[in-house]
Amino acid sequence: MTVGSLEAQNVSAHRDVKIYPNPATNSFVIGGANGREFQICNVFGQVIYKKEMLSDNETINIAQLAEGICIALITGTDGVKEIHKLVKE
Repeated sequence: MTVGSLEAQNVSAHRDVKIYPNPATNSFVIGGANGREFQICNVFGQVIYKKEMLSDNETINIAQLAEGICIALITGTDGVKEIHKLVKE
C-alpha cells in the first residue's frame, strides 16, 4: 500500500470529471478522466487505491472498501488536481 497525503497546491475549482453514482455500493463510473491519474484516499489522506485512467468512462470496483467517506483525487498531466468526496455505502 502506498501512503501519501492530500495537498492543497494546484487544486482546480473547475470540475470536468464526473463520478457517479455517489453514494455507491459496489462500483462507480468515472467520466472524462482519460490520461489522468485517479486515487482514492481515506479520511487520513492515505492512498488506498490508485489507477491510471485509460478511457473516458471507466468503472471502478469499490466493493472491498469499508463503508464511509473517501476522497477521490484526479491529477491531470499538467499537475492540476480535482478533489471529489465519495460515499461508500
